[in-house]
Amino acid sequence: MIEVTRLNGEVFVINADLIETVEARPDTVLFLVNGRRYVVRESVSDVVGRVVAFRRSLNVPRGRGTDRRARCRRKEGAAVDLATLIGLLLAVILVIGGIVVGGEPGAFVNFPSLLVTVGGTFGATIMANPMERIRGVGKVLRRAFFAESPDLIGLVQTLVSFAEKARREGLLALEDDTSELDDQFLRKSIQLVVDGTDPELVKGILDTEIGLLEDRHAAGKQMFDTMAELAPAFGMLGTLIGLIQMLRNLSDPDALGPGMAVALITTFYGSFLANVICIPVSRKLAVRSAEEVLSRELMVEGVLAIQAGENPRIVEEKLKVFLPPQLRDVLDEEKNRDGKGEER
Repeated sequence: MIEVTRLNGEVFVINADLIETVEARPDTVLFLVNGRRYVVRESVSDVVGRVVAFRRSLNVPRGRGTDRRARCRRKEGAAVDLATLIGLLLAVILVIGGIVVGGEPGAFVNFPSLLVTVGGTFGATIMANPMERIRGVGKVLRRAFFAESPDLIGLVQTLVSFAEKARREGLLALEDDTSELDDQFLRKSIQLVVDGTDPELVKGILDTEIGLLEDRHAAGKQMFDTMAELAPAFGMLGTLIGLIQMLRNLSDPDALGPGMAVALITTFYGSFLANVICIPVSRKLAVRSAEEVLSRELMVEGVLAIQAGENPRIVEEKLKVFLPPQLRDVLDEEKNRDGKGEER
């Protein structure tokens, strides 16, 4: 006897001799004990082959997982982070506006002071970091000025759809879905599960990768922390240079005031560079890093739950813990809307 499970969960038993008979003679009429009559016009192998070929031609997972998976991808050509741009412009405009309103804005422009403060800060920062990290400063700045936050709602929906499919068809059924994932970390996680890797080893590999990701983010953030520390110091250094030059001309009392003003400009430049640019960029990089680490931890939790064969509802509840309250409400609304759409 052969036990067969239908997609709706119904289990029934077929006699092996009957299958061999139908396989040899496709045109067979079957009379069931309940009085129903079935005409078999194809062999079992033909039917199975046709179904497999059709599923492969589709190359998409069944159910609602396709649109969910598309939603968890990062947008190509990330948009400018309005918070970073507006904050930077607002700070610059207000500072310059205060200078203009106070009169004589030209007094705040001094090329030698700018050279000492900005040039010295950049030079010392290059000295404090390896050249490979300096070359990647453009990518680091991009993370601060361009919004690339992951779609946590789409990610939860994708993992829940994977849990549904794995529970229905087995973990091996997820192998074809990995090629559709844009996120390399999630693709690697699912592939480890499909390959039958031990759960503890899967968790160890993924946790190690998250730790190394945090280290890379911290290294990029450290460059701007270094500049934030050095800029005021070089501003003070420029002020000392100006004071030395001023004190050499004490014979002219009328030159003391302008000389002191020029000496203090470098302190202004250093404070401006540190507090308007370096520190805010460092803080934004920390926020971006925390967002990405959270999404990675969500993926690990979901993948391990899928590997353990947990109920999709339990998987969803586990992953909702990672979402802020407002996103949980949005997820519930979309779930209810999808449910009503299916009923129709």
